Amino acid sequence: MDMDTAKNTRRPMLEGYLSNPTDEAWENLKWAMYREAQAHGALGAFPITSVIRDDLESQGFDASSLTDEQMAEIADHMQDAYCDDAFWVELEVIAEDMGIPLKEGVGK
Repeated sequence: MDMDTAKNTRRPMLEGYLSNPTDEAWENLKWAMYREAQAHGALGAFPITSVIRDDLESQGFDASSLTDEQMAEIADHMQDAYCDDAFWVELEVIAEDMGIPLKEGVGK
């Protein structure tokens, strides 16, 4: 996708989120960006997770006064922890459990 197309389609989505930065609006933005990338032939990624205030509440934390900036910081830390520690191990285990074959010549 060229830069003009990206600006013309993504800017309104981002502005919509910024005018109402809720957890629900973030989820809507994330999926809208994914669908938009797919529509323009991008080899887009598939969203796998998010973190919301209810996640913290379910673990016994009082998330009622957390700001969106604090939630974004938690999400950044969660992303780092997931990608550094668990992502590759879990990806391999899940793919093996699903019976996805290895490429020829690739062995463990």
